[in-house]
Amino acid sequence: MIQIQGTPKQEIKKVFKSFKDLDIEIRTIEKQTFKDNSVYLCVEIGLLESLGEQGDIINFDYDEKPTEEEILKDTLAYLVEYKKELNEKLLTNREEEHLKTLNKIKDLK
Repeated sequence: MIQIQGTPKQEIKKVFKSFKDLDIEIRTIEKQTFKDNSVYLCVEIGLLESLGEQGDIINFDYDEKPTEEEILKDTLAYLVEYKKELNEKLLTNREEEHLKTLNKIKDLK
């Protein structure tokens, strides 16, 4: 357990579980407990892992410990919206690479 002065108690579980069909990786689950004993869990997801450093990282916050299925459902919904957003605008080179990679993921509509 890590405790940093001035912040809530933090417990970080390193997961690093890869899902190649979605090109993602669940990296960490961080539990934060506040002084009033409220708790939330922050899940860090690596997106477009095949792009290496050109990929992205997103975080989802949960009130209770999420199941792997919940994390995957939320990540898939994010990727669908991200792909839609990219299809509707002029892209940078980095975004073009993201769209190419997103187009290779079967589950995205």
